Amino acid sequence: MKEQACLFPGQGTELKDIVNFGRLLLAKEREKVLRPFRWIEDQFGINLLPAFSEENQEQILTDPINIQVVIYTLEVVAWQFYCRLSICPRRFVLMAGHSLGEYAALVAAGVMTFEQGLWLVMVRATEMAKVSDGGMVAAIGLDRSKVEECLAVTNSQSPNVWLANDNAPDQVVISGLKAEFPPVLERLREAGARRLIHLPLVGPFHTPLMEPVVAVLARALNQVDLSQMETPVISNVTAKPYIRSIHAKTLLPLQVCRLVNWRAIMAGLAGQGEIELLVIGPGTALAGLARKNLPAFQVQHITKILEV
Repeated sequence: MKEQACLFPGQGTELKDIVNFGRLLLAKEREKVLRPFRWIEDQFGINLLPAFSEENQEQILTDPINIQVVIYTLEVVAWQFYCRLSICPRRFVLMAGHSLGEYAALVAAGVMTFEQGLWLVMVRATEMAKVSDGGMVAAIGLDRSKVEECLAVTNSQSPNVWLANDNAPDQVVISGLKAEFPPVLERLREAGARRLIHLPLVGPFHTPLMEPVVAVLARALNQVDLSQMETPVISNVTAKPYIRSIHAKTLLPLQVCRLVNWRAIMAGLAGQGEIELLVIGPGTALAGLARKNLPAFQVQHITKILEV
């Protein structure tokens, strides 16, 4: 068996994919899935399980706090499911998570418990929700340098729009105040963007507008005892593996206001030799980005294992 690296998706996942992923997990291991969601209801008074039924899906999952909690919980549960299988390797080469997914990656690497990670995600989501009037748009068909040129040209009209994610050679995400998007989007179209996709996110994530969140999240992390890392995890901020677990206390808070340099993270994986990439979480977007960045690598999604 090839050595594996695990990738955990972030928040930019379509609601239907989150619902379908939750239903798939429930069908496979109902009691083990119900347990953490019942614990969340007991501890925080939030009943998230109706998100996987026929009713209240949109009402629950469009809440900016609920959505982060649900994605994080499903990813950790899916990771635990995989670890119980005979096909699961004894060790992994690397872990990486896109934005919110980095929290699940750190749990998978043994740095924090599910409960510690959940509390931090709750703090993160609550504070991020306070920064309103923002959004994110994926520009398909342009590379980072071209998008940066467009942002430079429109900076006088749109000073509160920034590059937020460098995801792949032909996919870059901008973020900022929605009211300032029109001049930037017009320029991106003129520059040759094939598609401009408004992501299902309600905040100016990964921009300087999120700086008020950093101090609050840093205080929360200082209250958490982190364990030694069992598997290297690549930081979104540096695009390099954490040297020590303690560095998460500095880098995780900064993540919310810094660029997610996913393309550099994928380039780092390229140096690991011939490994298999396993995506653990809802949606197919991260698997697609992995294939774009590393076309020679084998990419597997946990859903294929769950469906067996």
